Amino acid sequence: MNSAVDEWLKEIRTFAKTYIWLSPLNIAEEKEKFFKSKTYSPKLIYPTIPVNILKRHKSLLRKIKYRKGSTYKDWVFNERLKETRLRNRFISSIGNAKAITLSSEKLYKLKFNKRYIESAKKDALIPLSFKTKSALSTKDIAKAMNKYLKRYDADDWKVTITNQRDYYVQIKASKKLILISKFVDWDFSTLDSTLAHEIDGHVVRAINASSQKDIFSKRFPFYIKTEEGLASFLGDYCADGGKLSLKHHAIKYLGGYIALNTSFRETYNFFLDYRFPKNLAFQKTLRLKRGLTDTKLPGCNAREAMYYEGFLEVKKYIKNGGSIKRLFAGKAGLTDVPSMPIPKNIIIPDRIAKYMKSKTVKLESKPLSTTPSAL
Repeated sequence: MNSAVDEWLKEIRTFAKTYIWLSPLNIAEEKEKFFKSKTYSPKLIYPTIPVNILKRHKSLLRKIKYRKGSTYKDWVFNERLKETRLRNRFISSIGNAKAITLSSEKLYKLKFNKRYIESAKKDALIPLSFKTKSALSTKDIAKAMNKYLKRYDADDWKVTITNQRDYYVQIKASKKLILISKFVDWDFSTLDSTLAHEIDGHVVRAINASSQKDIFSKRFPFYIKTEEGLASFLGDYCADGGKLSLKHHAIKYLGGYIALNTSFRETYNFFLDYRFPKNLAFQKTLRLKRGLTDTKLPGCNAREAMYYEGFLEVKKYIKNGGSIKRLFAGKAGLTDVPSMPIPKNIIIPDRIAKYMKSKTVKLESKPLSTTPSAL
């Protein structure tokens, strides 16, 4: 039965890929309408999800029960089941503004608490401007990434330029693939902060995970907030030009909070108030409103807003003496990081080692006491 359950979960999770079902089919047309008006909010069309498959997956999830054991594997299984149910609910909510907001907040563990919001307001005031870097082409970024990958002997990773409009850079770790949109505007990021975020963060963690055994080689449930938080920490704190990226993440987080209660147009105007270039403001608002059909309605996709919260949580973990090696040991969230074994040949990016040295903190410190292995 366990093997059957594993196959069911794999089937459901493979189907419920957000980048497949949340990529609007009519972005170009709606963007044109949007910029011709001062009041219009886009009406987005998404790929049609087969209803029969959704029904099958809901039926399978009802059959799968939480484990009553107290081992670490039981803990991970139960968390994976919980996450899969939330992901299924999230996909099923596309088009429903209220449901997509609630399900995404739970799936990505977004809090929007007062302390985080006040921190974001301060970082949003960093005295730097967003300006289009015309000299930094998509081909330049792809070439730089290919060169940077060589320092990790990651020649089996590929960088591909795509025609997609709803993301800038996308990492597909299972395929060892980095996708870059040819429509990207590099208004908020330097080359160094991009390499830090995408490769030193996402790719290095994936390489280290591939050296692990058993469950530690897999993506852990609810890992993504820590994944993006660590990548943001590297790009914002440990890279040249990182302060502008930090400002961007803070404003994007506040934009998510605004989107909860306002329309696409009002959220877009919020970004303009912070001097985002028009194309960048549109793209960030689109990401926050993905999942909604009628974007004049209030609602927010928490996936785009979570970066800043994840950044603050990783920053706190490091400040409190959390193990850097365990943090890079695989695709785990902060809850599971203390239980991660450290691969023999673990890779730690030079930039984080330099940062820790400047702060006189050791790379390997005592694991935090709150670990699921004790459950």
